[in-house]
Amino acid sequence: GGVELPDEASFKGYDLILDALFGIGLKAEIIGRYADVISAVNRVDTPVIAIDIPSGVSADTGQICGCAVQADLTVTMQYQKLGQSLYPGAALCGEILVKDVGITDLCVKWDSEPVYALEKKDLEDLLPARYPDANKGTYGKLLLIAGTEGMAGAAVLCAGAALRCGCGLVKVLSAEKNRVILQSSLPEALFAPWPEDCDLTEHLAWADAVAIGPGLDTTLQCRHLLEFVLSRWDGPLIADAGALNLIASDAALSKLLRPDTIITPHPGEMSRLSARFQTVESSVLEINADPVHSAVACADAWNCICVLKGARTVITDSRQVWLNQYGNEGMAAGGSGDVLTGIIGSLLAQGTDPVDAAKAGVLLHALSGDAAAGALGTRAMKAGDITAFLSRIFMDASSK
Repeated sequence: GGVELPDEASFKGYDLILDALFGIGLKAEIIGRYADVISAVNRVDTPVIAIDIPSGVSADTGQICGCAVQADLTVTMQYQKLGQSLYPGAALCGEILVKDVGITDLCVKWDSEPVYALEKKDLEDLLPARYPDANKGTYGKLLLIAGTEGMAGAAVLCAGAALRCGCGLVKVLSAEKNRVILQSSLPEALFAPWPEDCDLTEHLAWADAVAIGPGLDTTLQCRHLLEFVLSRWDGPLIADAGALNLIASDAALSKLLRPDTIITPHPGEMSRLSARFQTVESSVLEINADPVHSAVACADAWNCICVLKGARTVITDSRQVWLNQYGNEGMAAGGSGDVLTGIIGSLLAQGTDPVDAAKAGVLLHALSGDAAAGALGTRAMKAGDITAFLSRIFMDASSK
């Protein structure tokens, strides 16, 4: 049976197209007659159902193998494939239905460890407990080292998110000229100028957790501050933004990273960091093409927890991998990463296990971004809106 397609393939006049041209084993680029057929499918308005995965989408990475079918519905067998969650493949799957066909884990030989999807229901088990007889000391003290002169906004966004996530006390160590902005914007936060000699002994003795990096630059003073923290602090730590750029520019700093430090690079920062944990620097395109591999390689090399930010944020301690599928394009705004650092830092200060803090922080950040988008629309969003809607996510989590 079947119909041999003429050279000018056309699928007009059909009510439904079932795409089963290629499956999850596709590795090579699609060319020639097969590419013509896919182009013909994409030219018509007929609904398309893909079997297992749209033809042309890599099941491993979500990358396009030359060309790919745009499906309206994908019916996939037994397990959702990683490439159906990662862009650009995720955008080609339409609605995804996972159908049980009787395959069990015992029947599958995994080439690598599975990637786990974060779900809203995970929050209930990840968030730290609250107590009716608590005081401000109960919920931890976060030391935030952020904001060179003219970059007070990064410190405000980060500290504001930390406070909104229930941290008992937040102290912002920043440039002296940021004092008025910080204390007028966030009267709930403590402020201290960073010392000229970069001796942070007193401040580290006060803290339960440290966050460093938002709004920092690569000056010698910032390098000394980071070096002091990395060499003297052995508690929970998250490093972001300027701290990551300093580590990328100085091999000596990368050797000071302690186990279970959380780092939160975006692909550009990961590209610069990659030269420190592998022989050749990866480009942003290479990182985006396989973010799971990039994050695992980083976490494995430095024994850290890597949160590789993006439309599909990857969280890994190198042994297990989690993928966030919430969030939206409205979160692609300056300061969004500072908010994430504040959320995770707050959870660390409250005693949350570092891996759980990274997972919960990414979930809270993304779900709050979705709540903000629902109320404001993605075009009108700014980073501070993510913080503003965190309370709604906490209320939803506590009501279940």
